[in-house]
Amino acid sequence: GNLTNADFFGSSIALIGDINNDSYPEIAIGAIGDDGGGTDRGAVYIMTLNKSLLTNFIPSYVKLKQRLDGGYYNVYNSQLWFQYIEEYEVSEFKKIAYYIYDKEHNLVGGVDLAGAPLVSGSIILNNKIGENKFELNIISLGLTVGYYYTLEILNDKNERKVLKFKVYN
Repeated sequence: GNLTNADFFGSSIALIGDINNDSYPEIAIGAIGDDGGGTDRGAVYIMTLNKSLLTNFIPSYVKLKQRLDGGYYNVYNSQLWFQYIEEYEVSEFKKIAYYIYDKEHNLVGGVDLAGAPLVSGSIILNNKIGENKFELNIISLGLTVGYYYTLEILNDKNERKVLKFKVYN
């Protein structure tokens, strides 16, 4: 039947990974008051995502961490959006180096503090000055869809931040 306000559709939402093996994640959406299986039994709806849906998402910038904690960030459309929080503001004159490692800790992408690419296809970070937000296009690195990678950022004070991410299309 049709959903109503009493169904509380969207009361919980979770990214559940790629369950239909199409290289795009699915989302589970809860409706705790849904009556489809009996009065107030609730339901979970699965929303399948595709490239068209993901292309129209507003970027969400993930904050880098001091150390890996078991979580990871999903990368869609080859865009890794992250926010680098530090004690002073990043400006167009400050340099930030990045390194991308695969699961065996092999360097697969990166740029040093001087802006020199360390691996073919690596690009200089695009900084939104004043916001400490970066957009890193990883398409030229040829990273494998479905694999996990680690991003490491170093600033000119040798402060290190990291992020584990998984590549989707």
